[in-house]
Amino acid sequence: MRSRVTMALSQKELSTLLNLLSEENVNHYNCTLEAIRGAFYRNFTRQDYFRVGTALTVLLQERDLLPQPAQRIAAVFLLLELYHTEPISSNPFASFLAELLKPSIEDERTAVGLPCGHHLSPAEISFVAELIQPSSPRDIVSC
Repeated sequence: MRSRVTMALSQKELSTLLNLLSEENVNHYNCTLEAIRGAFYRNFTRQDYFRVGTALTVLLQERDLLPQPAQRIAAVFLLLELYHTEPISSNPFASFLAELLKPSIEDERTAVGLPCGHHLSPAEISFVAELIQPSSPRDIVSC
C-alpha cells in the first residue's frame, strides 16, 4: 500500500500552527521565540517541515493573517528554524526570506491601491537580518 503524500497541512496541523502564532500566544509576556520553538518541535516532525514552511510563506504573504509584528517575526523565525542546521542557501525558502528583507514599498503600493504584500517593517527587517546572520548568537531567541 502506498503512503499518501500531501503538500498541505491538515486542518489540525494548521490549527496548531495558527495557535503558535496567535496574537495571544506571541504577545504573552512569558512567550519567547525559544518557547515558540519548543512548542513547534513538540507538535511537528522533520517530515512536516516543508509543508509547514509552505504554510508560513502563505501566512506571511497575507498581512491580515498575521497582523502583528510579533506574529510575523515568530513566523519568519520558524521558517528559519526549519532548516537551521543547514546553510541558509540550502533552505528551500531562502528566496522567499530574501524577498522579505527587501525594503518596503508599502507607501507606493497603497497610494495606487495595490495590496501591500508581505514586506516587513524596517524594525522587523533588522531583527530578521540578525537572525539570518551565521554568526548571530542563538541567545537572541530567548531575549
